[in-house]
Parts: sequence; C-alpha cells; structure tokens
Amino acid sequence: MQWACSRLADNTTADEGARRLLVVISDGSPCDSACDSATNMANDEQYLDSHLKQVVAQQTRSGRQAILGLGVGLDLSAYYPNQLIIDLERTLDNALADEIVYHMALACRHQGM
Repeated sequence: MQWACSRLADNTTADEGARRLLVVISDGSPCDSACDSATNMANDEQYLDSHLKQVVAQQTRSGRQAILGLGVGLDLSAYYPNQLIIDLERTLDNALADEIVYHMALACRHQGM
C-alpha cells in the first residue's frame, strides 16, 4: 500500500489539483504467501493487518489521494473507510460498473477532491 501510494504520488502531473484515486481489489486480509516467511517470523501474526490499517489511515489523512477498497465477496471496512463489496453471484454488468464509479467518486468527495 505504501509503495502504491508513493508511486501514485510520483506519477502525477504537475497539476496539484489533479485527483488521485487508488483502487484496491482484494479477496482477503493482507498476508505473506508462506507461513514461515521472514515477515511472519520477525513480527506478531497481526503485523501485516495492523500495518495496512495504519498506512491506509495515514494516506487518507494526508489528503494526497483517495483510496477505495473493492472487496471480492467480502467486507473490507476494517481496512478501508471507502469500500464496496462486490457480490460474486452478481453478473459483471453496466449496473455494477456504475456502482463502482459512484463509489470512486464518493471516495474522492470524502477526501475533498
């Protein structure tokens, strides 16, 4: 998340009024791919979860970009204040695309963009 926010900030135009929105699509909480990864061995089991919450809060407070979490079949409100649950049973159609765009605009409005 830190890397993505930094990259987004670095790749924006010189126009400081430009809107920046990071859309995160997730199917679960943050984790390393291996149970015995260096991250898990060096930290408590809630480290990645806590770190993600901290980074999202910090980036949201900074006002440099808005963040929208799209949860694939799950609620991401524990991580992202602006989030939408995408129902896996629902057909990917124009109505869903409109709902996603609406939530993207809402996320930007919450950030004052």
